[in-house]
Amino acid sequence: VVKFDIVVVELKKLGLKLAKKEELVSQLKQRARKLLQHYPDRIQRIWFYGIIDFDDEFVRSLKEEDYLEVYSGGKYFYKESNIIPDKDKPEFKVPIGLNLISFDSLILDAKSRNNTFLEILKEGLKESVK
Repeated sequence: VVKFDIVVVELKKLGLKLAKKEELVSQLKQRARKLLQHYPDRIQRIWFYGIIDFDDEFVRSLKEEDYLEVYSGGKYFYKESNIIPDKDKPEFKVPIGLNLISFDSLILDAKSRNNTFLEILKEGLKESVK
């Protein structure tokens, strides 16, 4: 059986109250459980990207839950967790990566990655011309 990773992206509307923002993590974990029910022996890891706006209360809430703040052009928090797909088999766990990213981080980091990639290409072309 070939195992694979899954990537799930969830976009949330701007201006949500704190409780709705915190609900994002619960929703992502619920989706993971459903995916694992459909493909129980195939998924080796799930990567979640929640795109959401941040405020001071939400940042504090994430830090209380031991999310790591990742260097970014905006706000970006990461946490590893596990999903137990079958309540009768609590020893079987599937790792998930929870990435919570601000809208500006999504845009600014993409621009930064693209610029870095272009610079690497330019340097590679200079070297190949020599």
